[in-house]
Amino acid sequence: MRAAVTAESAMCRPQPYRRGLSGPSHLSRKRNGATGRAGPGASTGLDPGTGPPPDWSGHVDMIGKDEMGRLHIDVGYKPPHAVFALNGELDMATAPYLDDVFTREYEAGHRKVILDVGSLTFCDSYGLRTMLRLQDRCAADGGRLVLAQSRGMLARVLNLTGLERALVQFDTVERATAEC
Repeated sequence: MRAAVTAESAMCRPQPYRRGLSGPSHLSRKRNGATGRAGPGASTGLDPGTGPPPDWSGHVDMIGKDEMGRLHIDVGYKPPHAVFALNGELDMATAPYLDDVFTREYEAGHRKVILDVGSLTFCDSYGLRTMLRLQDRCAADGGRLVLAQSRGMLARVLNLTGLERALVQFDTVERATAEC
């Protein structure tokens, strides 16, 4: 027996990924009749000369000048260590900022780096990959990168991914400086 599809249940179905479009589909597609679907010849507004451009008033561009404001990095020194206190979100948009700060310190000769992650509020897979890449870069020149104060969300993510074994962690910055 087939289940009846109502307008409400149809709205709950996941929509297929549409390459090249972002934002809600009602902002970027012409509707074809009562079906509410784009049909043959319906313009997305993305091709020149095929209709008016889409209304992007409801679209939020996630890559912009405010992204760096989501991650704040304070660099301190406890010789021979450089301590990076990360505050905010470490993700695909903000990881290049960490990479730039790290590169500046690395080129200045700091090969022992402590990432104080106690104030991170979010870290995605790109942020984790960045930490692993920076650790490998330190190790290539005989240096070391460790994490301090990994707790809460980050500790859970490291545990779930198995990366708690790949990234050396300490409870405090003081303990990290004493044991590295």
